[in-house]
Amino acid sequence: MASQPASSALRVRSPAPERCFWLGLAAFTAHLGWQIVRLDIRDPDVCLAVFKSDRDAGLILFCRDGGGCVVARVGRVWAR
Repeated sequence: MASQPASSALRVRSPAPERCFWLGLAAFTAHLGWQIVRLDIRDPDVCLAVFKSDRDAGLILFCRDGGGCVVARVGRVWAR
């Protein structure tokens, strides 16, 4: 029976990427909820503001996905 190297025995899977995913999803959901509550279909200025806030929704999703990848990568580097 081959023994495992000491470094692989010390590796612990970090839950940080999953936290980033769920926190990002919660932020995205809250932002979409804010858009729905704020939307007044009869007011063109509010419609435009809500439409422009879609940029923020995309940024939240990008940070969620990118942040999880960065945290996972850093976790793998630190576990070495």
